[in-house]
Amino acid sequence: MGSTEVAFRLTSIRAGVRVTLALAAAAAAYLLATPGGPHRVVLLAIPVLAALDAVVISRLPADLIARTERHYVRLIVGWNLSHSVAVALACTLDGGIHSPLAAIFFISVAFAAASLPPRPVAVVAAADITLVLLVSAISARWTAGLIFTIPALASIAALATSIAHARAHSFAELQEAKQGTIHRLARVIEYRDNETGEHTERMSAYCGVIARRLGWAEDEIHELQLAATMHDVGKVAVPDAVLLKPGPLTPDERAVMERHTVVGHEMLSGSESKLLQLAATIALTHHERVDGEGYPHGLRGDAIPAAGRIVAVADVFDALTSHRVYRPALPVTQAVDILTSGRGTQFDLDVLDAFERGLDDVLAIRADSVTDSELLAA
Repeated sequence: MGSTEVAFRLTSIRAGVRVTLALAAAAAAYLLATPGGPHRVVLLAIPVLAALDAVVISRLPADLIARTERHYVRLIVGWNLSHSVAVALACTLDGGIHSPLAAIFFISVAFAAASLPPRPVAVVAAADITLVLLVSAISARWTAGLIFTIPALASIAALATSIAHARAHSFAELQEAKQGTIHRLARVIEYRDNETGEHTERMSAYCGVIARRLGWAEDEIHELQLAATMHDVGKVAVPDAVLLKPGPLTPDERAVMERHTVVGHEMLSGSESKLLQLAATIALTHHERVDGEGYPHGLRGDAIPAAGRIVAVADVFDALTSHRVYRPALPVTQAVDILTSGRGTQFDLDVLDAFERGLDDVLAIRADSVTDSELLAA
């Protein structure tokens, strides 16, 4: 899931907290301003509990919840339904469906439309309509007002679902445009060096295999794969004489080549986008080694971000098994042996273990993308 959608979810959670606190305060004020009744204490307890609920929600790790659609939808739907049940109870104790508190049913559907995908919106709307009917049945007040209330709520539910559909479509288009832009940016280097072929695409897919074996959430994997395609964007600043040199690099040339990590980081950093922040981190750290002998900063072990450690393995494997101007593609078995020889020195132990567990998937990705000549060379 893209960073735009995550930011939207965070905004929705925070808005839900504010709306809940405002409604709880309004409900409490209404109840305090009306004459006392046999259920006044219970009625006053409902907005108090709703306010406490909002405080608890505000203390949850919203960033983690927002990154996974399943967790986010469960939170918002559960939140909506629990409040709707509380409103139904309050209305039942406050004279039935004609209680001013019944207006909250409409707010519930509106909030669902503004914050959820279409299907959960329909669930919330159906639950609210059912609760309205239930409150009316319990209070035995099937009045003419229901002729308006039920169709009105149903119409709002239909409109809410349409809004959710439109918003989901807009997010999908935005996500597609973002991904297209990122992939075209990553191709800048490949146009300069035809022998890199579809390196960024394969390497990105390998990163997904590794991250999945490490237990990353699917949304995190998606972000990693997008960000990983930009790992070598700093090579736009490397002269062709160095980038395309068929022989070994001189010390000065190697220093120029190694600068691509810093240049890439400078190109991608400074943005509020979490995706670009991750891409900047990867660009800077994917040539670091866990023994501290990498570049540009000689980071050691866990000081290297997890994304950088994953890309390091995926990048080297694809480089070893792809044709280069200075050597042919290596056989897969030889490439794996080279990776294994760097266990705990060049490469992170857990990342390399995850790569080995997912090797069948890696080879399937490679077989689908490499050219016939590369397959024969391997």
